[in-house]
Amino acid sequence: MKWHLVFTLGSLLLLQPFASTWAQLELGAGHVRASLPGVDSSAAYLSLTNPGDLEVTITAITAPGAGSVTLHHSMNHNGMVHMMQMSSLPVPAHQQVKLEPNGTHIMLEKLVQPLRAGAQQLLVLHYADGRQQELTLPVLSVLEE
Repeated sequence: MKWHLVFTLGSLLLLQPFASTWAQLELGAGHVRASLPGVDSSAAYLSLTNPGDLEVTITAITAPGAGSVTLHHSMNHNGMVHMMQMSSLPVPAHQQVKLEPNGTHIMLEKLVQPLRAGAQQLLVLHYADGRQQELTLPVLSVLEE
């Protein structure tokens, strides 16, 4: 009986250094922009902090009511702003990534219905290791941003 207890405690102590690899991202204040009349897309902004010891990579995002959700990065090229789609978003260990207007952001496209100020929008982050993390963001009008 004592050997079993010692082995179990020893196993837990050996696995303890790997606990930080399972840390989820800390999600900072954010919002989804209310849709403009006649436009079937919107954008979401927030900050993502990785408290863990290993990089966490977002490989996909899903949202009810959106036909597609993609990551984009805005770039200014010769005075013209261009959006480049990103296949993934790495969040380095012990660092923060900000998703913001005119930078990296989440695009919600092919909206089933307009996103109205005052509503809430569920987003699901899908990680490279297969885990998922849900978050709900308020929908704000451009004037409230």
